Amino acid sequence: MGNRRFFTEMGVSTDELRPLQEDQEKTGQTAVFVASEGKLVGMVSLADRVRLESREMVGLLRLHGVGEIAMLTGDNQGAAAHIARQAGVTTVFAEQFPEAKYQRVEEYRKRGLTVGMVGDGINDAPALTAAHVGIAMGAGGTQIAAEAADIVIMTDDVSKVADAVKLGRKTLQVIRENLIVSSTINLVAVGLAMLGILGPVGGAFVHNATSVLVVLNSARLLHYLSTQNKQKRTTPPAHSSCESCTCAKGFCEHVRNSCNFSTIKVNYKNER
Repeated sequence: MGNRRFFTEMGVSTDELRPLQEDQEKTGQTAVFVASEGKLVGMVSLADRVRLESREMVGLLRLHGVGEIAMLTGDNQGAAAHIARQAGVTTVFAEQFPEAKYQRVEEYRKRGLTVGMVGDGINDAPALTAAHVGIAMGAGGTQIAAEAADIVIMTDDVSKVADAVKLGRKTLQVIRENLIVSSTINLVAVGLAMLGILGPVGGAFVHNATSVLVVLNSARLLHYLSTQNKQKRTTPPAHSSCESCTCAKGFCEHVRNSCNFSTIKVNYKNER
């Protein structure tokens, strides 16, 4: 089993099923050819369904100020574009091997952009190491991807990526606040000490009080995390219109658990 490029390298012709392959790829499916004893016997069409939280995650990243969101995939152009439209991604790089993904990340870095890479497979590992911040999906991902990444999300919930970005920015904000507050208090204390107003005991008290203030301000991040988790638990699932739903019998994806599975179509050659 393999794609057309693999079969060409193996010397097996796929021309007989080429029209069917092109039709399947136009609908966003990936064609996998099947051969037996060096002869083509059929084709399997695979199609992924985008999770509802994927489009939500893309929207949240844009809301948090992420400028460009690109999808790097090994799928064909038709399937990649189909998935990207559903997820709300406008930049798509299809048929990307591991080295190509790595080069794409390097191109973004050379443009002076801060790059974050999200992946879960072995093919994503080089790009994860090349990015400024590599994020691996740990629950369903590979160990190699987890080791190559800087952050490992221990669930399959891709919306956690947006949470990680938001938490990172909130943490930087708290760090800046701590630096400004502590530096200001210390400068004032030094000035008062030079004027003879603040003695050694008072200086020690101010120093320790500043440290406690910084710790208390940093502890607000714990409250921030609990508040965010509470909001996610109480927020109802996003509405999905059945007009655009691809589930069987018109049921929406968040209703039918079976929609987490991929659609598989098998096409056999007629043997005479």
